[in-house]
Amino acid sequence: MSRNRLFISALAAFLALAAPAAAAALDFGLSAASQSFGSKDYAEAGLRPGLHARGGAILGLFSRLELEPYAVMELTPEPLRGCLFGADVNLALLGSRYDGYFNMFLSAGYARGADFSDPGAGKNYLSLRITPLAIGCGYYGRRDRMFTAGVLYELEGKSWTFVFNVLAFDFLM
Repeated sequence: MSRNRLFISALAAFLALAAPAAAAALDFGLSAASQSFGSKDYAEAGLRPGLHARGGAILGLFSRLELEPYAVMELTPEPLRGCLFGADVNLALLGSRYDGYFNMFLSAGYARGADFSDPGAGKNYLSLRITPLAIGCGYYGRRDRMFTAGVLYELEGKSWTFVFNVLAFDFLM
């Protein structure tokens, strides 16, 4: 089985498993943020230096655990040329994520880079991120995550780089 078919099969299985989890979740939400990358050259992964937007969903699994599938799209210099698809598991470190107004999050996950002009150019990444300050919660329907920092570890090249979000907006339902 080729790498692309394996990736598409894994993504389809993930989405099939996430759909029932979303229906039974404590809550559901949408997330929007900008995304900054470190000094690594992301041309081979489909992402290059420039402005990137991150959007995704938040599926509340337990009172302190949530699943966040997301996509990071390139906005400049070539809009929608490259993308990074991934999913993180977020752990609320200071208590319940539904009614705790101030919180911190630790996130771990997997991401796959894609270049729409060259489908075989994508790379696989493991991610680890920390959000030192989250204000708001599901009870109020809004949460702002600030100063999220982390690392992406490229599995093929055995290299890593930093990722950073200044502010992420979560709209929780």
